[in-house]
Amino acid sequence: MEKNEISRPFRQNEQPRLKKRERPSNTGSSLLTDVENATFFGLLGNGRYSLAAGIIELLRSDPRRPNQWMHQSAGIIALVKDYEKRAYFLRLYDPYQRQCKWQQML
Repeated sequence: MEKNEISRPFRQNEQPRLKKRERPSNTGSSLLTDVENATFFGLLGNGRYSLAAGIIELLRSDPRRPNQWMHQSAGIIALVKDYEKRAYFLRLYDPYQRQCKWQQML
C-alpha cells in the first residue's frame, strides 16, 4: 500500500456498490424526418427506448389460402428496451393512429 492510500476496514456483509448505467438515447430511422422521429419517440412512452428502428409492412398468412400473404399493418418497427417490464420487444408503431399495433417480447 502506498503512503497516500487510506485503507478502510473490510465489512463482511457489505454489498459492493453498483454504478447505474446511463440509459440509452433513442435511435430513430434514417428513412424518417426529424419531426417523424420525434413523433415516434413520443409514442414510446416513459422508460422505453428505441435501440434501432426502420419502416416495414407486416404481412400474415391466411389459413384458408396458405400460398397468399395478406397485409396486416405498416409503420415503424423498433427494437425497444422497456425498463418498466425489464424486457426487450420488437414493436410496430402506426404513426398516423399514434399507437402500437403489434409487439413481440424477445
